[in-house]
Amino acid sequence: MKLRSRTAILLIGVAVVALLLCSMGVSLAEPAQWYTSIFIKTYPNKMVYEQYSTFDPTGIVVYGNLQRSDGSTAQYQLGDGVLSYSPTTFEHAGTQTVTVTAHVILKSGSYGDLKTTFTVTVKEVEGDPPARWVNSICVKTKPDKVDYGVGDAFDPTGLVVVAKVTEFGENKSEKLKNSDLKFSPTKFKKAGDQKVTVSYVSNDSNGNPKTFTTTVYVTVYDALKITKHPTNEKVQTGKAASFIAHANYFTSCHWYFEKDGKVIDAKDAAGNFPGLSVSGISEEKLLLKNIPASLDGWSVYCTFTTPNKSLSTNAALITVTDANTPEPTEAAPTGTPTPTLFAFPADTPAAGTTTKGPTQPQATEHTHSFDGTFHADETKHWLECACGERSGEGEHVVVSWKTVKSSGSKVEVGQCIVCGSTVERAVAAEPLGLRGILLIVIGSFVLLTVPPLVIIGVVLLRKKK
Repeated sequence: MKLRSRTAILLIGVAVVALLLCSMGVSLAEPAQWYTSIFIKTYPNKMVYEQYSTFDPTGIVVYGNLQRSDGSTAQYQLGDGVLSYSPTTFEHAGTQTVTVTAHVILKSGSYGDLKTTFTVTVKEVEGDPPARWVNSICVKTKPDKVDYGVGDAFDPTGLVVVAKVTEFGENKSEKLKNSDLKFSPTKFKKAGDQKVTVSYVSNDSNGNPKTFTTTVYVTVYDALKITKHPTNEKVQTGKAASFIAHANYFTSCHWYFEKDGKVIDAKDAAGNFPGLSVSGISEEKLLLKNIPASLDGWSVYCTFTTPNKSLSTNAALITVTDANTPEPTEAAPTGTPTPTLFAFPADTPAAGTTTKGPTQPQATEHTHSFDGTFHADETKHWLECACGERSGEGEHVVVSWKTVKSSGSKVEVGQCIVCGSTVERAVAAEPLGLRGILLIVIGSFVLLTVPPLVIIGVVLLRKKK
């Protein structure tokens, strides 16, 4: 029994030790590869410092010697994220040792530190060092706004910049006031990804004024501009109508219905107006089919957006008339008719009367109806009523062109994104250039000189014979 108890206690102890090692990040299994040592392959750019200045690791290249479980070895460059340096500030003059520490995986399977050293020269500073100085600044929190339009001014709201400070020999971080910072540029004049330089002026370790900088990256978009607003439409119940809007430099667009301050998203319109069919909700062309009478008096508008801005078009009014209601006619003139005593033959007018021409049809009010099918020519597209009236007329909008050959010449072909028509345009002829001019000159010389020389040769041959 005693032997069993001792065995149980031993097993429990082993388990406890294993748990402790795991909690400490120690692995009992040998890793597939681990680092055995580190070395400096390239020393920092700066090897001479002044007293109280800060170590600068720029240019340093540190490699680690890697051992694999299969017996092979390798060397890998270590990244900045695993390296640290000590000391960070040189408080004493003379030759000083800098320790480089790499936090890497070891043979035990856990992470540990490997170290190497090198020396730098620290020169004594005349006079007393300043009590406080700035070593560097960096962005801790990005500003709330990082998307802008051309012409917008930079907004630092939400930006947090901290300074790495040495004060009475102690290194610490201090949050800087945005009012103490300067930004360049302050206004964006062009589109694209841009950087804003953040500057802060303070004294360095020598007590001299110095400008410290860091960077904020933002995206600037071209200025959003609406180039076409939708127009009012009058349509009969059950018919169709389309609305077109255009804008420059937008990233997305969406249509809405509005009446008396109430706004309905176009994607929800079919549920609010039974029978209505809607397409092109997030395109520059909105098409409505089977329009119900309940849509009368509502307006539609399109909102164009970029990541930093949105603009809405003017609202286009929809007037819906009942297709079953007869069109109004002009009322017949009123008056007292002259009684007819007896009738004359049609071709024999009564004495003292004049003949009348054929009866003119009464004028009626025509309601235009556009079925949503586009008509197009080489340059434009439009919707057309049976009476010939046009609606939604505009030039073709082509996003991309493809160069093809037609009848031996090159043309560019594209498709209008509004009506779907294929559009062609001529390709401008390329300039001759120096090579082309030389070929023309050489060709002309050959044509002018070779035929006469051939004729002279033939004549001479005949004379010899």
